[in-house]
Amino acid sequence: MIRRARIWTPTDVAAMDVRLGPQDARQILPGATVNCSYQPRQYSHGHSPKFECVLPDGHVVKVKYGRRDPEVYAEVIATRLLWALGFGRIRSIR
Repeated sequence: MIRRARIWTPTDVAAMDVRLGPQDARQILPGATVNCSYQPRQYSHGHSPKFECVLPDGHVVKVKYGRRDPEVYAEVIATRLLWALGFGRIRSIR
């Protein structure tokens, strides 16, 4: 498995929609309203305001917020850019 593992998959970068990101069942579109249940958790690291939320399907997500916090925007664009370049795409190894 380790010998066949891949961290990069060739992609057509020009065809990737960086604004929408990966298209999968759990995708949340830009500007969408997300309903979830607040889950109290104390974070001892980082400087960005954040909280955890439980989605209707049971997944727990960390929500960072703040229009003036550059970390929020930087994390989104960094993960979308790496996705568009072919890193982190999930593919089964056979």
